[in-house]
Amino acid sequence: MDFSKLKTSDWLIGGGAIVFLVAMFLPWYKAEAKASFGVGGGSVDHNGFSYFLQGTLPLLLLIALAVVLYLKMFQPNVKLPETAGPVSWAQAYLIASGLAAFLVLTRLLITDKFGTGGFVDEAVDFKRGIGLFLAFLGALAAVGGAFMKYQGKDDGGAAPPGPPTSF
Repeated sequence: MDFSKLKTSDWLIGGGAIVFLVAMFLPWYKAEAKASFGVGGGSVDHNGFSYFLQGTLPLLLLIALAVVLYLKMFQPNVKLPETAGPVSWAQAYLIASGLAAFLVLTRLLITDKFGTGGFVDEAVDFKRGIGLFLAFLGALAAVGGAFMKYQGKDDGGAAPPGPPTSF
Protein backbone atom coordinates (compact mmCIF):
# COMPACT_ATOMS: atom_id res chain seq x y z
CA MET A 1 0.00 0.00 0.00
CA ASP A 2 1.41 3.35 -1.04
CA PHE A 3 0.29 5.89 1.55
CA SER A 4 1.82 8.71 -0.48
CA LYS A 5 -1.30 8.56 -2.68
CA LEU A 6 -3.41 9.78 0.24
CA LYS A 7 -4.19 13.47 0.38
CA THR A 8 -4.87 15.51 3.50
CA SER A 9 -8.61 15.15 3.00
CA ASP A 10 -8.27 11.36 2.82
CA TRP A 11 -6.27 11.32 6.06
CA LEU A 12 -8.89 13.46 7.78
CA ILE A 13 -11.77 11.25 6.68
CA GLY A 14 -9.97 7.99 7.53
CA GLY A 15 -8.54 9.31 10.78
CA GLY A 16 -11.91 10.70 11.81
CA ALA A 17 -13.50 7.30 11.21
CA ILE A 18 -10.82 5.58 13.32
CA VAL A 19 -11.18 8.11 16.16
CA PHE A 20 -14.95 7.63 16.02
CA LEU A 21 -14.55 3.84 16.19
CA VAL A 22 -12.31 4.08 19.27
CA ALA A 23 -14.71 6.57 20.89
CA MET A 24 -17.59 4.11 20.50
CA PHE A 25 -15.99 1.91 23.18
CA LEU A 26 -15.42 4.75 25.65
CA PRO A 27 -18.13 6.05 28.01
CA TRP A 28 -20.55 8.52 26.43
CA TYR A 29 -22.62 9.09 29.57
CA LYS A 30 -21.94 8.29 33.18
CA ALA A 31 -24.22 8.28 36.22
CA GLU A 32 -22.74 8.34 39.70
CA ALA A 33 -24.91 7.74 42.76
CA LYS A 34 -23.68 9.15 46.04
CA ALA A 35 -23.71 6.88 49.06
CA SER A 36 -26.18 7.71 51.82
CA PHE A 37 -25.15 6.87 55.36
CA GLY A 38 -22.34 4.69 54.01
CA VAL A 39 -24.76 2.49 52.05
CA GLY A 40 -25.22 2.31 48.29
CA GLY A 41 -23.52 4.42 45.74
CA GLY A 42 -21.81 3.38 42.57
CA SER A 43 -21.70 4.30 38.94
CA VAL A 44 -22.89 3.10 35.55
CA ASP A 45 -21.97 4.29 32.08
CA HIS A 46 -23.15 3.86 28.50
CA ASN A 47 -20.89 3.73 25.48
CA GLY A 48 -21.65 4.65 21.87
CA PHE A 49 -23.12 1.26 21.04
CA SER A 50 -26.00 2.02 23.43
CA TYR A 51 -27.33 4.54 20.89
CA PHE A 52 -28.14 3.18 17.43
CA LEU A 53 -29.33 6.38 15.75
CA GLN A 54 -26.67 8.66 17.19
CA GLY A 55 -23.84 6.18 17.70
CA THR A 56 -23.91 3.10 15.50
CA LEU A 57 -25.44 4.74 12.41
CA PRO A 58 -22.82 7.53 12.24
CA LEU A 59 -20.12 4.88 12.72
CA LEU A 60 -21.49 2.93 9.76
CA LEU A 61 -21.57 6.09 7.62
CA LEU A 62 -17.95 6.94 8.44
CA ILE A 63 -16.79 3.37 7.85
CA ALA A 64 -18.55 3.40 4.47
CA LEU A 65 -16.69 6.60 3.56
CA ALA A 66 -13.36 5.06 4.56
CA VAL A 67 -14.10 1.90 2.55
CA VAL A 68 -14.99 3.89 -0.58
CA LEU A 69 -11.79 5.92 -0.21
CA TYR A 70 -9.77 2.71 0.20
CA LEU A 71 -11.35 1.15 -2.88
CA LYS A 72 -10.79 4.25 -5.01
CA MET A 73 -7.16 4.70 -3.92
CA PHE A 74 -5.77 1.19 -3.47
CA GLN A 75 -7.93 -1.16 -5.54
CA PRO A 76 -7.63 -0.10 -9.18
CA ASN A 77 -9.39 -3.28 -10.36
CA VAL A 78 -12.59 -2.33 -8.55
CA LYS A 79 -14.70 -0.14 -10.80
CA LEU A 80 -16.92 2.27 -8.88
CA PRO A 81 -19.50 4.41 -10.68
CA GLU A 82 -18.41 7.87 -11.77
CA THR A 83 -20.98 9.45 -9.46
CA ALA A 84 -22.75 8.34 -6.29
CA GLY A 85 -26.22 8.41 -7.79
CA PRO A 86 -27.51 11.93 -8.42
CA VAL A 87 -24.55 13.55 -6.63
CA SER A 88 -20.80 13.48 -7.13
CA TRP A 89 -18.57 11.44 -4.82
CA ALA A 90 -17.31 14.61 -3.14
CA GLN A 91 -20.88 15.67 -2.41
CA ALA A 92 -21.69 12.17 -1.11
CA TYR A 93 -18.68 12.35 1.27
CA LEU A 94 -19.85 15.73 2.52
CA ILE A 95 -23.48 14.64 2.99
CA ALA A 96 -22.60 11.38 4.78
CA SER A 97 -20.00 12.91 7.09
CA GLY A 98 -22.22 15.93 7.76
CA LEU A 99 -25.11 13.66 8.70
CA ALA A 100 -22.85 11.65 11.02
CA ALA A 101 -21.62 14.81 12.74
CA PHE A 102 -25.17 16.17 13.06
CA LEU A 103 -26.43 12.96 14.66
CA VAL A 104 -23.59 12.94 17.18
CA LEU A 105 -24.18 16.63 17.90
CA THR A 106 -27.81 15.89 18.76
CA ARG A 107 -26.60 13.19 21.18
CA LEU A 108 -24.11 15.66 22.66
CA LEU A 109 -26.90 18.16 23.31
CA ILE A 110 -29.10 15.57 25.03
CA THR A 111 -28.61 14.85 28.71
CA ASP A 112 -29.32 11.15 29.06
CA LYS A 113 -31.14 10.02 32.19
CA PHE A 114 -30.77 6.26 31.55
CA GLY A 115 -34.49 5.70 31.16
CA THR A 116 -35.56 7.48 34.34
CA GLY A 117 -38.31 9.33 32.51
CA GLY A 118 -36.72 12.68 33.24
CA PHE A 119 -36.75 12.16 37.02
CA VAL A 120 -33.58 13.64 38.41
CA ASP A 121 -32.54 12.64 41.89
CA GLU A 122 -30.19 15.03 43.65
CA ALA A 123 -28.12 12.08 44.82
CA VAL A 124 -27.35 11.04 41.23
CA ASP A 125 -24.88 12.96 39.08
CA PHE A 126 -25.20 12.59 35.27
CA LYS A 127 -22.21 13.51 33.11
CA ARG A 128 -21.20 13.30 29.48
CA GLY A 129 -18.19 11.05 28.99
CA ILE A 130 -14.99 11.49 27.02
CA GLY A 131 -16.16 9.06 24.33
CA LEU A 132 -18.98 11.37 23.26
CA PHE A 133 -16.63 14.32 22.84
CA LEU A 134 -14.05 12.25 20.94
CA ALA A 135 -16.76 10.84 18.67
CA PHE A 136 -17.90 14.36 17.84
CA LEU A 137 -14.32 15.45 17.11
CA GLY A 138 -13.80 12.41 14.88
CA ALA A 139 -16.98 13.20 12.96
CA LEU A 140 -15.90 16.85 12.61
CA ALA A 141 -12.51 15.74 11.23
CA ALA A 142 -14.32 13.64 8.62
CA VAL A 143 -16.51 16.64 7.71
CA GLY A 144 -13.38 18.76 7.33
CA GLY A 145 -11.81 16.21 5.00
CA ALA A 146 -15.02 15.86 3.00
CA PHE A 147 -15.28 19.64 2.70
CA MET A 148 -11.70 19.79 1.42
CA LYS A 149 -12.55 17.16 -1.18
CA TYR A 150 -15.68 19.05 -2.15
CA GLN A 151 -13.73 22.30 -2.55
CA GLY A 152 -11.00 20.53 -4.53
CA LYS A 153 -8.26 21.83 -2.22
CA ASP A 154 -6.44 18.58 -1.54
CA ASP A 155 -2.86 19.32 -0.49
CA GLY A 156 -2.60 22.72 -2.08
CA GLY A 157 -4.30 21.77 -5.30
CA ALA A 158 -6.07 24.49 -7.18
CA ALA A 159 -9.74 25.03 -6.55
CA PRO A 160 -12.06 24.20 -9.44
CA PRO A 161 -12.44 27.03 -11.94
CA GLY A 162 -15.17 29.57 -11.38
CA PRO A 163 -18.26 29.99 -13.53
CA PRO A 164 -17.74 30.46 -17.24
CA THR A 165 -17.39 34.01 -18.52
CA SER A 166 -19.26 35.45 -21.45
CA PHE A 167 -17.50 36.27 -24.71
